[in-house]
Amino acid sequence: MDASPASGPRSFDEEVLGGAFDAGLARADALLFGRRRSSSASARRSSPVTA
Repeated sequence: MDASPASGPRSFDEEVLGGAFDAGLARADALLFGRRRSSSASARRSSPVTA
């Protein structure tokens, strides 16, 4: 059996998932503590998206 990283369980890669993980925690925190959205989230939503 091959012992390469692809064959085993995947670990958390902060560079890849860090932003999404932080956003998910912020949403969960807002739900738990009654905040609708943080100032950083509102800034992201109001800023235009450029590609």
